[in-house]
Amino acid sequence: DELTAHLYSNICRSLFARHKLLFSFLLTTDILKQTKDGGTGGGNGDTAEATGTTTTGTTIDPRHLRFFLVGNTSLELKQPNPTTDAWLTDGMWGELLALSDLKGFTSLAKDVAENVPFWKQVIDSAQPLMDINGYLFKQQQQRHKRHHHHHKEDDGEAAPAAQTAPAAPAPHHVYVPLVETLEFRSLCVLRCLRPDKVVDSVQTFIKTAMGNHFVDPPAFDVTSSFEESNCATPIIFVLSTGADPTADLMKLAEKKGFAKRLEAISLGQGQGPLASKAVSVAIDNGGWVCLQNCHLSISWLPSLERMVENITPDTTHQEFRLWLTTLPCQAFPVPVLQSSIKITKEPPKGIRA
Repeated sequence: DELTAHLYSNICRSLFARHKLLFSFLLTTDILKQTKDGGTGGGNGDTAEATGTTTTGTTIDPRHLRFFLVGNTSLELKQPNPTTDAWLTDGMWGELLALSDLKGFTSLAKDVAENVPFWKQVIDSAQPLMDINGYLFKQQQQRHKRHHHHHKEDDGEAAPAAQTAPAAPAPHHVYVPLVETLEFRSLCVLRCLRPDKVVDSVQTFIKTAMGNHFVDPPAFDVTSSFEESNCATPIIFVLSTGADPTADLMKLAEKKGFAKRLEAISLGQGQGPLASKAVSVAIDNGGWVCLQNCHLSISWLPSLERMVENITPDTTHQEFRLWLTTLPCQAFPVPVLQSSIKITKEPPKGIRA
């Protein structure tokens, strides 16, 4: 869906790297909570239990999502730990017991207790998510076959004895094998047994459900942000320690022919009036103004808010642009943030450094 991808890209450019995966997860789960008929995923739990199908794959049961986010809230174990070995701690067993109270997991704790060697292999596995998903898929296949066989028997008993011509088979007489897909339920089980693998597995789940675009955030691109802006839209660089977008802005200014019409002012004590005058002049002649380090001039930020509110396309030169740089700051005016294009700038990490 192009709209979803565009929304993701636009919001991601204003998020720091540590928040982008969280946003992708929230976006994915919010979409998958919606059923095909537009309701919420929670209404399919009983149907899934009865028919052997699951709401996951295309939908997420909100109860499962809540468990994934909150986990076990009970302080006592309803059943004793089936093993004294260190690989299954009381905390892990408590999580499994809590998960077993939810639709779709009712036999989980019992199965772990009766198949200790198998679940120890899952915990020791290099790919526990895939092993858990395979286990859940086999259970789903068994329920699906039983449900199909049950309906065939019911229809056979109800068929009239005098019938001579064979009737067309009912839709559920045609057995359609299930196709294994990565389920959200697998993440819930993984959360209980291998919490250290959850972050990487969430990324795998998002990639499977939504596509590579939603786990590969767009790179820092000041040009595209400039193209989407206008004279009344400030562009804010939200910085982290050690990041400096000045070089990127200078390259853009040279490319657009504004190298000599860009005035950069580093805010600090006494710089407020100078900044206001520079903006006022640029509004008339169509220059660019970059106000750096807005977080260092807290007392002047209300003046910045009033100044931005008074910038309108009708009274402003169409080539004017206002660039702002700031570290995250609680005192930064919310109306300015809401009316601006925001871009995060972080120092390169890893091999890119």
